[in-house]
Amino acid sequence: MKEFENEFGLNWENIYHCREDIRQLFFAEKSLIGNSEKFIQELKLELKKDIENDETLNKESEGEYAEHEKAQCYYYYYHPREIGISQLIQNHRKGAILSIYSLIEGQLKNICTQIQKEFEFKIKLNDLNGNDYINKYWIFLTKVFCIETSNIEKYYTPIKQRKYIRNKIAHNNSIIDENRFEFVNQLEGIKLNQEGNNKIIEINDYVFIENLILMSQDFFENLILTINKKYSELK
Repeated sequence: MKEFENEFGLNWENIYHCREDIRQLFFAEKSLIGNSEKFIQELKLELKKDIENDETLNKESEGEYAEHEKAQCYYYYYHPREIGISQLIQNHRKGAILSIYSLIEGQLKNICTQIQKEFEFKIKLNDLNGNDYINKYWIFLTKVFCIETSNIEKYYTPIKQRKYIRNKIAHNNSIIDENRFEFVNQLEGIKLNQEGNNKIIEINDYVFIENLILMSQDFFENLILTINKKYSELK
């Protein structure tokens, strides 16, 4: 056990393996999402080149008929591709947000399960109510296992706040509540589009996804250290 502690700086082997699993999972998640984003951006570039090289669109001709011909060419050949790529971007980015939060939830559950197996607390995970599972695991860590939150809260809070975006994508067709407009407008990489009477989330910059992954990685790295410290105190 001492050799393990000296080599890795963690004296609970189970939590060390949790950390390694989390690192690998986020590496895979980041790679998959990033490669998909790159592929879509290549489609956009290909479309742009096709438009720039189209003979009909680039004819040096004047007159109402010539302009009509160009408009028809663009509408029938390129507009559907533009719409399709735009929708593909939103499907991909919104799907990425759902996937990241699924990963966060799953790894928090795994960590809490390891703690529950190691220590005989009167309150079990199943005793905690509510459908917000990430919050449920946070309550277990802070109120049952009683980790010190002064250093970890700043990493958890941004993830908790942005979960609102995940919930609206998953359960409300990306429609934002009126009392959250100001909050959402402050988030880098997101804008709100007016559709009828509703404000709809658009992930207009990949930076939102990048930041969410980095926040999640920072959270888990610091959480593991905090848990290991508590483990040492209890053992």
